[in-house]
Amino acid sequence: MKNKFLFLFSAVACTVVAGYSQTTDKNRIPSEVISVEKGYDPQVKAGSKTPFSPDESPESSTKLPVSYRTDAEAAQFDFTASSVAALVMDGQVPAALYPNYLKGGIGYNLSTLLEGYYSHSWGKNTFGAALNHDRAERKLDFLTDNSVFNHSDASLSFKHTAGRYDLGVYANYAYNAFTNNGSRLAEEYSSTLPLILRHNEITGGVFIRSHSGYRAFDHLNLEASYLNGPNKTGDSYVKASAGFYFPVKKLMFSLDVAGAYYHNKWVSEPYDIFLSGGPSAQPATQTQDFEHLMATPALSYKSDRLDLYVGARMEVMAGSRIDTKFHIMPEVKASYSIVEGLLSVYGRLESGYQVQNTASLLHENPFVGPLTSAFYSREKFKAQIGLSGVFSSSFRYEISAAYGQTDNTPAWINYRQIAGNGYLSYYVPGWDNIQVFDLKVSGDYTINPSHRISAFAQYLHGSSDTFSSALYTPDFRIGASYRGQVLRDRIGLSGRIVYNGASKGFEMIGISGQEVDVDGYVEFQAEASYRFADHWSLFVQANNTIDGRAVRFYGYDWCGTRALIGVRFNF
Repeated sequence: MKNKFLFLFSAVACTVVAGYSQTTDKNRIPSEVISVEKGYDPQVKAGSKTPFSPDESPESSTKLPVSYRTDAEAAQFDFTASSVAALVMDGQVPAALYPNYLKGGIGYNLSTLLEGYYSHSWGKNTFGAALNHDRAERKLDFLTDNSVFNHSDASLSFKHTAGRYDLGVYANYAYNAFTNNGSRLAEEYSSTLPLILRHNEITGGVFIRSHSGYRAFDHLNLEASYLNGPNKTGDSYVKASAGFYFPVKKLMFSLDVAGAYYHNKWVSEPYDIFLSGGPSAQPATQTQDFEHLMATPALSYKSDRLDLYVGARMEVMAGSRIDTKFHIMPEVKASYSIVEGLLSVYGRLESGYQVQNTASLLHENPFVGPLTSAFYSREKFKAQIGLSGVFSSSFRYEISAAYGQTDNTPAWINYRQIAGNGYLSYYVPGWDNIQVFDLKVSGDYTINPSHRISAFAQYLHGSSDTFSSALYTPDFRIGASYRGQVLRDRIGLSGRIVYNGASKGFEMIGISGQEVDVDGYVEFQAEASYRFADHWSLFVQANNTIDGRAVRFYGYDWCGTRALIGVRFNF
């Protein structure tokens, strides 16, 4: 075990973080960058700067121009913590861009909201802290059970500038508590499956990275994490990455390398229903390990019109329960400006492995059951082409088409047992090979500095090797958003609405399984605020999300419509 950790700590490669400078009024947050407000841009949690958009698809991270780096920013090698404070620490966002603030509210459905952000710089040092809490409780009719939806996290970070490099350390704690609200058992029955699925996760890391352009030794990241869950299940990992960059005029030679070690413990026996007084001991568990190594040598070229990146992504995936897998695949990204600023064409081809453990699957399905064992997915390849541009410096558009094939991707299956007038239900991910075609059109229009609107439409066609179609892949998605200020910026208005089309799910009752139809659904967020003093504002908010998410799964109710009122203090 020690040799594994030593080897991983000597391995390399993650993301190159491009810093920029910008000044602004500390009481106003430009819509051109990621929003501090949770929910309106979930990419805040992915740790990447993206334009304000109603689209929550990960495809929003495929914006070009091409950067001088490999796609090592995939989830398993994304070392950026999930808070805005971490983005500031990374240098992606200047600290002056965001006001320090504290925001809290209460509302309908026993909702509570608490957010906070603080950054302070002195000399060559920067300290950051962030807090996020979003909770609701919904009373359900069947057997009058309550459902709890709760996500909370807090982070601390510190950065010191030494010469041409930044040295930093960060830590993040996250807590999730979601009622397994597909289960409804009468009093005479019980199960070892907890009614509320609770997960605690702590993550910490250190980094050194260049802040003065690309360098031969550009960055090094080390990160470790531990998560515990229901029935004494859990995950842990150690990751290491580094990047080396050699610019020669318009060319860039680069090498990104990375390594990760994962340990996973899960419940190894199906859950059952017992009459009261039945077994109460913890169910049996099993463990497994994964090692994931990657190296990507690449050559990049950048001119006024053309950006080109060509690399060879080489990976090794090994584990205690799998044979060693080796993968090598070209990784290509290109962007060409046909009409300067008005019309650009881009394309990309990529592939790679990713470990799916409890921590990563929770982001997709907060109801994931303790029977979830870790596994790996392999994106065999993904190809994308698109057009993008800007009209009159105020209207930005993008049209893209993508096709991808992924093996061992999560396919969410609902297991259900019936007893009396109640039932036991839980979700675990199966494994499926899928192919997805994605066509998307999006645009945003800045009416003036105080008003901005965005919209997108997306068509998806997902086929499956196991099911009639890729599970929980909607036929289409369409959405719009607005953000603006009126009355000399005293009143702020923002809103977002997205419709997700119908899809397919799968349920197992006993030993028989069947596909089920999953209806389409709307997710929305709206907020109005009034600044009644220099640093104080009152806000009202309505949404049907928790922590910016509104995921739907067959047989599982979500938090429902929430209305909150609260205050915000900028300092």
